[in-house]
Amino acid sequence: MKHLRILFLVILCVALTTAAGYSKDVGNSKTREHTYMRSFENVYPDLGTQPLARPVRAPAAADTTWLGVWGFDAGASCVEQGWVHLDKTKQVDEYWHVDDFAGLSGGDYGLLNPLEGGKSAWCGARPNPADINVCGYGSPPGYGNNWEQFFGSTCFAVTGNVELNFLVAWDSEPGFDVTTIEYDLCDDNWIEIDSYGNAGNGGVYDNFSPMIFDTVIVDTTIHSGSLRFRFHFSSDGGWSDGDGIWNTDGAIILDSMLVSDGTGLLDYEDFESANVGDAGAGAWNSANIAGYGDYAALYPGLQMLQQDPCFFDGDCMWSFFTGSTADYSCGGSPAQTAVPYENARGQYMQNHIVSPVLPFVGSGSVAELAFNVYRDLPLDNLIFYEWQLRSWFDGCPGAWYTDWGVYFGPNKDWFGEIFPFGANVEVGATDIQLSVGVRDMCQFWCGVYGTGSCHSHAPLIDAIRIYRVDLAGPQWTVNDFELFQDNFATDGTITG
Repeated sequence: MKHLRILFLVILCVALTTAAGYSKDVGNSKTREHTYMRSFENVYPDLGTQPLARPVRAPAAADTTWLGVWGFDAGASCVEQGWVHLDKTKQVDEYWHVDDFAGLSGGDYGLLNPLEGGKSAWCGARPNPADINVCGYGSPPGYGNNWEQFFGSTCFAVTGNVELNFLVAWDSEPGFDVTTIEYDLCDDNWIEIDSYGNAGNGGVYDNFSPMIFDTVIVDTTIHSGSLRFRFHFSSDGGWSDGDGIWNTDGAIILDSMLVSDGTGLLDYEDFESANVGDAGAGAWNSANIAGYGDYAALYPGLQMLQQDPCFFDGDCMWSFFTGSTADYSCGGSPAQTAVPYENARGQYMQNHIVSPVLPFVGSGSVAELAFNVYRDLPLDNLIFYEWQLRSWFDGCPGAWYTDWGVYFGPNKDWFGEIFPFGANVEVGATDIQLSVGVRDMCQFWCGVYGTGSCHSHAPLIDAIRIYRVDLAGPQWTVNDFELFQDNFATDGTITG
């Protein structure tokens, strides 16, 4: 269900402005991106004189524990102060590997066994307390959120129809986390095989299946003498073994890979000669693609285009365009580098800055993330800022929590943003870690909610504060635009 709402707020610099929020209903049927967008106009333009960009929801007195305050300045220099920046589209590890499944007792549903012989190729992760990427999984073994894992063959010289036969079993969240079979002509122009295959939806594997024997065929008219295959497993941002919401014996297991053409057998691989943990064997190996790239960097405010008539930030701030070849000509400022667009691999930016691991000290159920953000982010740009949180337990991080929100604001202004997260810290957490970043949603929303044709240099992030307030009681996470008083119909009726 899609709801377009209009939100009216009085601001100090402008008498009356409007802002739009969009929400996807994720009630009983989870949407592919589970994401809503929200815009607010700035009601607190004075960002540089108080400990917080906007007034906190409880007094910053003895009952407030500051977990961290960062201005990213050291005299005239910009310093990261323990924060790191990363490309969220880059995979944290390669999860396709050869496994004998020893010690896994077949998994929770009986799939985690070799399909033939003593070993198979598996896209999945074992429980491993020593691995920071999986030690916090909610229901291991299995797979995590936001996986993009590829398992591909070498390039074959082929004649006539090309046939791929294999054994396969899979277990993943139906409709959202899937494995597809793809081919290319050894030119990196991959095409999903959507008209052949006995399982799933023509070469698409999701939901649950015990072992089957499957075949895909590429017709002689499609290739020109060279061809290769790959299996592409993709999971979205929620409901997996990583967060424990969707327990699986996943993601997918392969064995007995046989490639033939009009001349006969070209290759056969059963993975028996490989060692457990190897990224593959023979012609078949893990083949993850590079991430979008890391474009985050600190700059002094004097080097940044700022068009807020009420406030100028001269301190160091985080940006997300270093290395970009795009500029802001579309906004009338060609000298200003802009957030980059889709890259040659068809990827879109998702960069984050990540805090140090912070002891979750103090007391109280109220905890908040506050920061200043420069917004020149019309909805049509489809560039948003977002935040995430993860809880740590004695050196092991849990899954990243997200409120499924991406945020924008069309005004060229500095805005004091506050996100409450106390209700989302996991019980018993010894430490926490938060991140803030930028995301290009053109992949999902171009042609629907905007064109994505113009990128500015925003968002810019500065003056990050994380604190805990000694207030006890139940906490609710509520989208402001879900409240009735913020949603009066624009035509004055109760049905508009």
